Amino acid sequence: MLPLVAAYVSFGYFWGCWSVVFIEFLAANRFSYSRISMNLMALTIASMITMTVVTPRIAHLLPSVSLPMALGLYGAGILMMPWASDWLLIVAFATTGTGTGLIDVLVNQIGHNLEATSGRPVLQPIHAGYSMGAVAGAMGSALILVTGGSFGVALTVAAAMQGAALIVCATSSAFRDRQPAERSRERMSLAALWRNPALLATALIVVSAFFVEGSLDVWAVTYLRETLGAGIIAGALGFSAFGVATAFGRTFAAKILFGMGYRRTILFSGIGSVCAGTLAVVAPNAWIATIAYLVLGFCLASAGPAAFGSITGTSSEVSVAIAAVTTVGYIGFVIGPPILGWLADATGIRSTMVLITVATTGILIGGYLTREPAADE
Repeated sequence: MLPLVAAYVSFGYFWGCWSVVFIEFLAANRFSYSRISMNLMALTIASMITMTVVTPRIAHLLPSVSLPMALGLYGAGILMMPWASDWLLIVAFATTGTGTGLIDVLVNQIGHNLEATSGRPVLQPIHAGYSMGAVAGAMGSALILVTGGSFGVALTVAAAMQGAALIVCATSSAFRDRQPAERSRERMSLAALWRNPALLATALIVVSAFFVEGSLDVWAVTYLRETLGAGIIAGALGFSAFGVATAFGRTFAAKILFGMGYRRTILFSGIGSVCAGTLAVVAPNAWIATIAYLVLGFCLASAGPAAFGSITGTSSEVSVAIAAVTTVGYIGFVIGPPILGWLADATGIRSTMVLITVATTGILIGGYLTREPAADE
């Protein structure tokens, strides 16, 4: 698990950094909220193409090869962001997206296999690592900004984090000693959804959770700073409350998940997320919104990992199914950036919180439609 956690900690670090430097990045490039959506769409489209077409072809590679490749692409894209402009900036976001697609699928595939063979919670602690990485990225970047550093310095540090995780994965003896997996016969991961419609409920849960968590990675601090008047540190603390609660929620779920069951875990996540999202929308100040983020993070935490854990089948079938579900999940990121950007420009940033809250209902609906794996066997 150690190299998987390292990969996801560094993965989350960038998104925590991005949530804090987002406003400064827009100002430096003279972008509106709608204009930055084009770059975010380039990132997401690249992620989806990678997950759909590339990951089925490399899932059989040893993790000591595939994960370092993914982290290298991810770090290279991040490193380009501070100095690139125009079409090169689109390339930077697309490169970051390619790494994103690879990391997300590969970590979930390897983690799921470990969980299935060991009978112990694996995905929840790994996803908790993402949340703690995001907290570190938010607070570290906020400190860089308030002490006179630039957003470019903060993004360079985020890129360096990917390099550190790359070394951990490439040198892991546990990764190098694994047996190569069976090569998938699928050309496109989405074929799994056509053969197994039951995966659509899982995909609904994941797309909703990805939409909420991914949107907050961009808009949480902006909402606190631009709408509720928080400073840089207070904004970073609000996002960190979400991240810490998410990490704690995943650790908590890891302790109870195998007794409580995947379906009940998802339903708990859906109900709590809807309530917390509503509180964030009506919050009169940054402190109430931070409390809402805290509750939302705890409740949202277990939705994605529990949804992935509910997938059953052979090793190769599960690998393709996870890639398919993750790809569909990224529809949330495709739709999210332009809609939220246009909403923020047209009606104010608070409307982004309204749409995020609406998205949490998908977790609840997906939970009602989900069956426990044992019932399918």
